[in-house]
Amino acid sequence: MNNKICCFAGHANILNKDEVKIKLKKEIIDLIEKENVTTFYSGGKGRFD
Repeated sequence: MNNKICCFAGHANILNKDEVKIKLKKEIIDLIEKENVTTFYSGGKGRFD
């Protein structure tokens, strides 16, 4: 089985947080539906995760 993994890294201070959340949600859904990504990791430093 080929598991596809997506990793995120971010910054604690994000401008336009609401806009970023909308775009990030859309991208995550696209990765699941179109690319069959099954595992997601986010950075563990700061306030991003």
